[in-house]
Amino acid sequence: MKKIRCTALLAILLAISAHASPGGDISGIVKREDGAPFRAAFVRAQNVKTKMLMMVLTDNQGQYHTDNLLAGTYEVWATSTGYKSDPSRRTDVIVQDGKTSVAGFTMKKGAVQWSQLTKYQTGILLPAAKGKDVVLQECFNCHAMSKLGTMGRDRDGWLEAIEHMRQVGVADIKPDVADQVSEYLGNVFGPDADTPASPALLPQYENVKQEHDYFSDDALNIVYVDYQLTGEPKDRPGSGKQDKNGNIWVEMGGGLSKLDPATGELHTWRLPDPTRPFIHEILPTTDGSVWLTIEKQNALARFDTRTEKFEVYRQPYDGPPPVEMEPNAPWPNLRYTAGDQTSDPRRHTAVADLQGNIWSSGRPLSKFDIETKKFTFFPEIPDIYGIAVDQEGNVWFAEFNSRDHHSIGKVDVKTNKITKWTPPSSDTRPRRLKIDSQGMVWFGDYFGGNLTRFDPKTQTFREFKLPGPMPTPYGIAVDHNDNLWYASMYTDVIGKLSPKTGKVIEYPTPYGERGTRDMFEDAQGRIWYGAQPYGKVGYVRLREDLAKTFAQK
Repeated sequence: MKKIRCTALLAILLAISAHASPGGDISGIVKREDGAPFRAAFVRAQNVKTKMLMMVLTDNQGQYHTDNLLAGTYEVWATSTGYKSDPSRRTDVIVQDGKTSVAGFTMKKGAVQWSQLTKYQTGILLPAAKGKDVVLQECFNCHAMSKLGTMGRDRDGWLEAIEHMRQVGVADIKPDVADQVSEYLGNVFGPDADTPASPALLPQYENVKQEHDYFSDDALNIVYVDYQLTGEPKDRPGSGKQDKNGNIWVEMGGGLSKLDPATGELHTWRLPDPTRPFIHEILPTTDGSVWLTIEKQNALARFDTRTEKFEVYRQPYDGPPPVEMEPNAPWPNLRYTAGDQTSDPRRHTAVADLQGNIWSSGRPLSKFDIETKKFTFFPEIPDIYGIAVDQEGNVWFAEFNSRDHHSIGKVDVKTNKITKWTPPSSDTRPRRLKIDSQGMVWFGDYFGGNLTRFDPKTQTFREFKLPGPMPTPYGIAVDHNDNLWYASMYTDVIGKLSPKTGKVIEYPTPYGERGTRDMFEDAQGRIWYGAQPYGKVGYVRLREDLAKTFAQK
């Protein structure tokens, strides 16, 4: 009787869900060559028209299923490092509202590709030679092997590829760096190199490989959806933020885009600057504005969504420049060396206080008064990264890039009084900073591999150690249950920490290197991220616990 009631309830829930959210599904089984189930393969279903891409994982039985796909034609394929699927891709899977289509795959052994490795794996496996440190320090800030191309290029070929990056404006690479990088890559991956075409042939690969059983069963419950954007080289968003109407805004080269997550429709606007300056982040506000931080120009721009016009605000800053360090390479021998970046004033991430004034992290912390259109600079906070506003409207910040400062702090917006607290470990480097519903201040300790919580009432820190060989929490987000989500830059996992239990779940990601710089939860409980090397934006969500419970009965 209990089973009948559960089955009937499940049918009702599915009927309600289908009525509320029109769409269809794709499901199937992924097997090994011997017929055994293939666990933790990514199955990808892309709408041929909209290019929206849903990615799900196979469970212990090799089963997968998508949910609520828009009706249409889909391309479907399965991937896993070291395997190739048969067929390689199904190009004509038809999805109809309220119906389920079936597509199965067989995974056959294949060669592991260098382009499939994470930054951590690549850094371990790249041969030690002159120039390797430069590659790790200079190139890996933006990408690793997924964008370095194929084997067989000599030094001149790599120089040509780097020059192309400079010409399209992706990166301003100095000639001495280009020479060192091309020399190293030419020696390691050139026509006469001894490096094997597959990194799995190296003895060290056994120490860094990630097997299918690495991730827990709970981790297979994650769903990814991403969106194809403009495809232009400089359009590489680090995250996406939702406005009050449900649109997602993303930073682009010299401008911004608005994405309708229901349809994938994209609209893009550019500043009237032909150089398309680098926009670090965007900030939608409740008055219908979207603010942009123009990094190197140390400027703010306001985009009026009604008039579709930009206003740019600049004010010179001539305060003392801080001494910098290398902020991006987490390898112990590189993390405290002099960085390639300058100490010039710059603008980083923007937040709005309760009066609507715009505060920006960068060099230094600044406040823009929306009434007077004037900036207030805080030279006592010379270089900061993470920034957030608490429930009282005070501004919190995290010091990261500066060699001599690694504290978190608060600005009382009524008095401009600054208070700082230094984490107990001298190796702590707070990067992104967020505040949960209880007023707890959280930051990602990029070098220490922790998520750290600061309690303003007791003025105490608590570290939550993250798993994995080189956890490097960059983008972080707080969800509606006060769980902490993080993106590990070098091991390329997404993780979720439950502060109540201290439990961390690591989730596999469908990208070899996602490059997520920030994360945000939307009104639907989806966590938005940017896949910067691929010029995409997307979200993750977990399947409903209720659906999981019934599925297991």
